[in-house]
Amino acid sequence: MKPTFRFTSILRPLTIAFVCALSLFPLYWMFVTAVTPEARLLQYPPVFVPLDPDFSAFRRVFTIGPLALWLFNSAVLTLSSMTAALAISVFAGYSLSRYKSPLATGLAFLLLATKMIPATLLMVPLYMMFKDWGLNISRWALIIAYTTFEIPFATWMLKGYFDSLPQELEQAAEVDGCSPFTAFFRVTLPLAAPGIAAAAIASAVLAWGDYDFARGLIASQPNWPVTVGINSLFGEHVIHWNDIMTSSLVSILPVMALFILVERYIVSGMTAGAVKG
Repeated sequence: MKPTFRFTSILRPLTIAFVCALSLFPLYWMFVTAVTPEARLLQYPPVFVPLDPDFSAFRRVFTIGPLALWLFNSAVLTLSSMTAALAISVFAGYSLSRYKSPLATGLAFLLLATKMIPATLLMVPLYMMFKDWGLNISRWALIIAYTTFEIPFATWMLKGYFDSLPQELEQAAEVDGCSPFTAFFRVTLPLAAPGIAAAAIASAVLAWGDYDFARGLIASQPNWPVTVGINSLFGEHVIHWNDIMTSSLVSILPVMALFILVERYIVSGMTAGAVKG
């Protein structure tokens, strides 16, 4: 018996390949622009496959420009705000999941409503507040701003994950002699590691890719994160696209590496709270 040909058996891999190519093409074009000699960038037609690539821009952005300092600033801001947000969101999400009451429900929806406020509406009041505190020239302004905007999303994500964990495990630990505090740290918290990892990645991406807050709240150039630093490479009369694309490629490598390392935790953490058994 001859196998039956199905059009869908070819359509599916072709669709997946097309979507992947469409998604990865901007990254490929950034790489092509970074390694193409600057004299050929404005020529027409454009070169899709550089025959004589020039990798000098990768060395130039670290030796001439302060790209390493910008990356360090972004790393400090991201790790600090992510740690502070998780330290609060873990307990907030657990409380909203385990202690049901009309007050807790109202607070949960109020927390969700704060996430719906556009960040640009808070730029002016935040700037005035940080200026009065003398923080507009330090990283603390961005750490505080990032933390306040990461907490609502991380709290709701962790609440959904805690909802998927059976409460009977904590009750069994308490029967064995654990206090509620000990049962949370020894039983619930290790089981919630995938959800915490997913919330951490979401918070890190939010802080690493921010531009609006960083541009409006930080006045000191040595404290600029990488997003503001790359934007400063756009000259008034001359734009060095090699340096800009090279810096952009280097800036997304830490996030890509982080996604590759914890991708399985992200998937399980985001989907575990979707259906409660």
